[in-house]
This record gives sequence, C-alpha cells and structure tokens, in this order.
Amino acid sequence: MSQMLKWAVAGVAAVAMMSVVCAQEKAASTTATDLKAGAKIVKSIFQKMDANIDGKLTAKERQARLKEWFKELDANGDGKVSPDEFIGQRFVNIDVNKDGSVTMEEYVVFFAGADAAADQTAACDELDANGDNEVSAVEVIAYRKSVFAAMDANGDGKVTPDEMKAGADKQFKDRDANNDGFVTVEEMIAIIPIPAVPKVEEKTADQPAE
Repeated sequence: MSQMLKWAVAGVAAVAMMSVVCAQEKAASTTATDLKAGAKIVKSIFQKMDANIDGKLTAKERQARLKEWFKELDANGDGKVSPDEFIGQRFVNIDVNKDGSVTMEEYVVFFAGADAAADQTAACDELDANGDNEVSAVEVIAYRKSVFAAMDANGDGKVTPDEMKAGADKQFKDRDANNDGFVTVEEMIAIIPIPAVPKVEEKTADQPAE
C-alpha cells in the first residue's frame, strides 16, 4: 500500500472516530436541551396550579387544579374516570425526548418546571413536608423524586411505560375510595383536605355594674 493511500485510510478513520465522539456528545446534551425546550412550551403542573403566581400552592389551588385535571381525564364525559382514562397520555407528555423512557429529570420538570432538572433537593415522601398548609416548588420536587423512585421498580434511573402504568394504577386505587372501579371528582379532590378556618369567638358586651 502506498504511503499516500495509508494517509487517506488513516484520515477517513480519524473522521469516522470524530463523528462518533461528536454524536455521543450531542446525545449526552440532548436531554438537557429538550427538557428546557419542552418546559417552555408546556407549563409544569406546579405553574398550572399556582393561580396567583406567588410561588406557593394552597389547598384550594390544588383542589381547583384537580377538578380541571378530572375534566381533562374524563374523555367520554360520563363524570367518572376509568383506570385507562387515568393514565391517559401521561407517559407521552412526560417523555420529552421521546426515547421510550422517562428519567428523573424529565419527571420533575413536568411537575415543577425547567429549573427542577438541576435541583439537588433530597427526595421526601410528604408533599407538604413542613406542614404549613402550603406547597412550594422545592417541596414538589422532593416529593416527585420520591414518587419517581417508587415507580422505578428495577432502580435503573428510568421509568418505562409499564412501570408508570403500575404507579398510576396504585394512585387510582388510592383515590377510588368506594372501590367501584372509577374515580369521581369528589374522590379526586378528597385527597387534599381544606384546612378548617378557625372560629372567632364572639365577645359579649360587658354588663353594666349594678
């Protein structure tokens, strides 16, 4: 083989190797880019719930959003949500880069917004962790990390459609209080108790001295 031919072969090999490296780097950065793009197009669940945009969710805001969500899920408009309606297009909506699996980053971004992807908050299995009857974005992220970990049955850092369906089925059963195979709007919102308004004691007028 001539020296020129050897150089040509080596050059082609080098270009091929560089293409593979570039492709790998591009693939590695795709998720972050897609997450940001997807989050800009679609409001996160937190943003949809936060009606007054104060960065906190009250019980009333959460219940109002659950009522809206119920209508979205009730595809046939019969006033009841079936197990199939409950899972709906959830997986497709959360799987931003459409690779057939949902990562922790995609999951928390769907619920808490684009900034959630880089959040280092530890998982917590209580939504209102500090018990102040308001839920912050940080609390949503922590709670959703816990939910994601519970769904990720094999612990590989990705949730498949089957794993997400199993998680949704459990949520459905938790909401179906009377076990009739359907969830009503009352059952949907009953998971969030509205804090009781403290009663103000009426002061009686002082009786005049006799």
